[in-house]
Amino acid sequence: MTSRGQKSVLAIWEELPDPTDPAAPEGQKSWMAVPLSTWQHILEKHIRREKEPWKEVLSRPVWTALQNQPVESSHETPEGQATLAMLESQVRQSLERPLVLIYGVRPVDARQQVKKIRYWVWGMVLPSGATAYAHQSSSQVELKTCYFPKPANVKQDRGQRWKHTVKQLLWRYCPRGEGRLQLPAAEHQVLVRPAGERPQYRSRIRFVTWRTWGFLSEEPGSPWRGRVDRWPAAEPPDKPPRKPRRLRPWKKTSE
Repeated sequence: MTSRGQKSVLAIWEELPDPTDPAAPEGQKSWMAVPLSTWQHILEKHIRREKEPWKEVLSRPVWTALQNQPVESSHETPEGQATLAMLESQVRQSLERPLVLIYGVRPVDARQQVKKIRYWVWGMVLPSGATAYAHQSSSQVELKTCYFPKPANVKQDRGQRWKHTVKQLLWRYCPRGEGRLQLPAAEHQVLVRPAGERPQYRSRIRFVTWRTWGFLSEEPGSPWRGRVDRWPAAEPPDKPPRKPRRLRPWKKTSE
């Protein structure tokens, strides 16, 4: 475990494609810190929940073991380490595709005045269908949470969950014209009221990149084509071929 400032950090994920680079996923690299508090939040609020399909991503034995481990030391167990490695792999795959949503957070104070952008958010769609969110302030990038949104929770087909997550984010952050979702312009922003927080505007929304999100072009106002391209990393592993059934020997019956 390392420490940056007064915050305990479990891991630094290095050599990640930087989604803020216009050449992403090529171009410059970035890193992401995983604070201990983030791991504990993800474990308690999401992984341990029956309603989120983590047991399918982690395997049932790993998921079951994490139910009973002390949260404070769970990151030190083989199951905790395996889960952190899985999260890193999924985040890396999202950034490599890329399938990332970036926006700036502008708080609204008690006098209803809108402040300047305080920090940037990377919203990453993972191959499993979960979403991971990181906050970027200056050159510091920290993972904040990871969870399965509701549309992915109820989808039984593992290979389709990420597509439902993509659609949810598109409907939340895209303007609509002539009944179709459109790629947002720089001035487009969305007002949200997170539970337990002051209202905030999410501004300068950018989908990285427009091709992987399914837009027809990179021009603002470009319509969403209604589908996304195949993502091999999101497809469940092939099932082993079924053994052929042995046929019983035919016996002639008396007439």
